[in-house]
Amino acid sequence: GGFALTGFTDHFQQASTNYDCQFLIKFKAEGQFEWVQKYIGNNERIFGISLDQFENGNFVLGGSINPNGNGDFDRDHLVILTDLLGNEIWREQYGDVEGEGDPSVQFLSDGNILLVGPISKITSPVAGHNFLTKINSENGDVLWEYRFLSLSATIRSLYTSLELDDGSLVAAGLIERPDSSGTFGVHHGMICKLTSEGDSLWVRKYAWDDENFIGGFFRDMTTTPEGGFICTGTAYWSEDHPSQDTWVMKVDEYGCLVPGCHVGVIEKDQNLGFELYPNPAHDVLSAYIESKKAISGRFTLYNGSGQAALIGSKVLVSPHESVTHLFDVAHLPRGFYVLRFTTDNGQVISKKVVLN
Repeated sequence: GGFALTGFTDHFQQASTNYDCQFLIKFKAEGQFEWVQKYIGNNERIFGISLDQFENGNFVLGGSINPNGNGDFDRDHLVILTDLLGNEIWREQYGDVEGEGDPSVQFLSDGNILLVGPISKITSPVAGHNFLTKINSENGDVLWEYRFLSLSATIRSLYTSLELDDGSLVAAGLIERPDSSGTFGVHHGMICKLTSEGDSLWVRKYAWDDENFIGGFFRDMTTTPEGGFICTGTAYWSEDHPSQDTWVMKVDEYGCLVPGCHVGVIEKDQNLGFELYPNPAHDVLSAYIESKKAISGRFTLYNGSGQAALIGSKVLVSPHESVTHLFDVAHLPRGFYVLRFTTDNGQVISKKVVLN
């Protein structure tokens, strides 16, 4: 019935140091302070980000560790296991030779630990991986790890994860990739699913699409009674709507916002295809697009008079980069429209849609 939280502080008994250390604070059910533990490095900064508690009372703390003054370039994921009073049992570092971001940790039903987060490749054209690893809670050894790779992605992060009843694992976060001009800033919300042994089952990506869009990302997720998922996070809109908005999205058990995305939408003898949902649409229109080869183009929504009512951003589509694009259509007049995807080489595919 009590509460625990983790974070980081530069408050030490030694007045001369300004290094950050991770802490774990325990409160009683009524909110009274009970105890605090601090986890200090050796001339290192330690940042506390996440925690979980197992049924035996042990805590697992997730964070990052890096030498003072070296920024993110050699930061590692850090996991600390403690007893129910916060006394450290072991700590281990995970990641690559370059910079790792802030991880989320949780105990799994078998008592071991799942860590999800980013691995940044600062000196590489492939600048980051989404990273999942299963850790033996007895000693911190890695049982398996998986990295989602993508040639077009630059920055990526997983913020939350779930263990399903069958032992499979789902995680959500973001992928940030260069836009068509080569600059950074295009965020895709991401959901991925793995088996209990760390084998990839599917990856889904979602982005708000506007001529000036920069997408969105997910921070948290939960399951639905019918086996799907609800994700929450932040949506970035166009220059006409420059604020950050809360983004809530419900998908089915396959991560599909557009039903049937898991079986494919490309018609026979075609190399490109997309499908719409819902149709008729009201506030939001979603289009799942996939291609058998790398191609770039953009969506345009035309009204009954043939005028462009909505112009999407130029996007990249490939066999490994299928994305569900979301369009804000609440402000448009009701009626019949055509959503058209035009590639840079002139190929055109289109579908009729009704706004009601």
